[in-house]
Amino acid sequence: LAAWALSGRPLLASGAPALALLALPATFVGSGFLYDFPDLFFVSVAMWAFVRHKWLLWYALLPVVVLNKEASVLVVAWWLAALGTLPRRALWTHLTASAALGASIVGALWWTFRAAPGAIAQYNLGPNLRYWRSLRWLFASDDLLGLGLTSPVATHVVILVLLLGAWAYGRRRVPRIVERMFVVSLLAVTPAVLLFGFENEVRVFAIAFPALFLLGVGAADASSRTIRA
Repeated sequence: LAAWALSGRPLLASGAPALALLALPATFVGSGFLYDFPDLFFVSVAMWAFVRHKWLLWYALLPVVVLNKEASVLVVAWWLAALGTLPRRALWTHLTASAALGASIVGALWWTFRAAPGAIAQYNLGPNLRYWRSLRWLFASDDLLGLGLTSPVATHVVILVLLLGAWAYGRRRVPRIVERMFVVSLLAVTPAVLLFGFENEVRVFAIAFPALFLLGVGAADASSRTIRA
């Protein structure tokens, strides 16, 4: 992905993924889950297939993405970011086909486990709204690695400022569709997080992570060019 977004910066494209992995603990609020790391891998490959128009890979990977984590069916929203970049008929055909495929996997999962104990979903809208109104998330910290050391979580004001800087500084250094996919991902996931997530459980924004990573790489590129100048 980084090599695609910044084709003229091979060293930066090679080193950036390792640095991004080091930043992942900021998303380990409360606990992590085994499927989180495969989820990041699958949605990253899916984004590469999407931006490179590798449609066979896209449709082959979509069921795997959804089977690994049902919420990642929201990658289908990326087609809205592609408005104006593909012929209208082709775009709506892909959007319809992707939505149908993703929905069929989710439906099949529901049908398979319909008799299992427990609720289909846990609704947390009330507690979540109270949490976000409290603004406690701006100064939240946690023992993210279980080592007895607290550090800021991803919603901490300092990290949010850094993320805003990465978006503002990096968006002009990467293809425009990257920023659009990031925004669409946030818009698609946020309502689901408010309804079904738990407070500042930012790991559920996984479909936005690949685009955010590229925005960060773009910001690093812009910064290095500024320093050299």
